Amino acid sequence: MIVIFVRLVSFSVFKFLKIILVDVLMCFKTGAITQTCLYVLGSVTVFMFCYLELVGCVGEVLD
Repeated sequence: MIVIFVRLVSFSVFKFLKIILVDVLMCFKTGAITQTCLYVLGSVTVFMFCYLELVGCVGEVLD
């Protein structure tokens, strides 16, 4: 059950990061550091922190 959950989360994360990466690259390519770009970068930072915390928690539960 937990393994399925972790796989599902990992899949969503990679899908999400792929979309974010494209957005960020477009921002840098156009050279427009707009509000949206800053928002996206902020979201990625928060999301990654939360994801790492989640993985840490799941790892502790499994131990």
